[in-house]
Formats: sequence, C-alpha cells, structure tokens
Amino acid sequence: MSDIRLVFFRLGAFSAALPAAQVESVLAPSEGAPLALGGKPLHVTDARQVFRLGPDSSGGQAARVIVVRRGERRFGLRVDALGDLRPAAVEDFRALPALVERLRPTPALVAILVNSPDPVFVLDAWRLPGALGALGRVGLPVRDAP
Repeated sequence: MSDIRLVFFRLGAFSAALPAAQVESVLAPSEGAPLALGGKPLHVTDARQVFRLGPDSSGGQAARVIVVRRGERRFGLRVDALGDLRPAAVEDFRALPALVERLRPTPALVAILVNSPDPVFVLDAWRLPGALGALGRVGLPVRDAP
C-alpha cells in the first residue's frame, strides 16, 4: 500500500486538499498588504472565487495563502483555513462520478478522497483557472508555464 501526502484545507463548508509535493509554504496574509516572496510579487488566486462560493462569513480572519510551486514558478492559493498534512492511501481515492465530472466547477478538481467522515475534494493546483495566466502577470512567460 502506498500513500500520498496531502495538505488539507477548508473552503466554506467543504474540505479540500492539494498534494504536498505542490506546496512550498503557507502564509498568513496581512489585510490589504500585497504578498511577495524573495522581493518578487506573488499572484494570489482566491479559491472561493474559483468554486463560486460567496464571501467568507468569518471576515477572512483564518484565511491562509498556500504557496504552490513547480520549479521556479509559483503562485498563492487563498483558502479559508489550513488543515493538516497527512498521508492518504492510494486506495482511498475515487475518480469523479459522472455527474460531478459534468458539473465540475474547475478543471483543478481531480479526485475525491473517501476515507474521512466527509468527502475531501483533491485538487491539482496547476489546473486552477488563472494559474497559468497568473504566471505571465508576475513576469514569467506563459509559454514556459507547466
């Protein structure tokens, strides 16, 4: 049995996760302050907007930005709250059911993890809408993006 390490987080009422291999770090943003890493601006994609969720009712108090990296390319993903880092057995992943596949709110939704009380949506950060365009906006040519 092999495991995949995942970084769990919350978006509204549902749980989601990213492969830990895609995550570089986590930031606690200051309200209104632009984010930068190593003196370079960091584009941030709001996961609530990607999934067409309403505004966060907590006022963003627990919001975190997960810094996603592939090679030298990186961007931030704003989430409501950060969960933990833990392994998941490959056998616990399920492909998206046909109905979810047709209604998929984002191409980043790639699987469902079923070994927890509630299903966990597993995302591939590099498939998030705006991820590739964001790379071009922060000075990396889109043609070099993954």
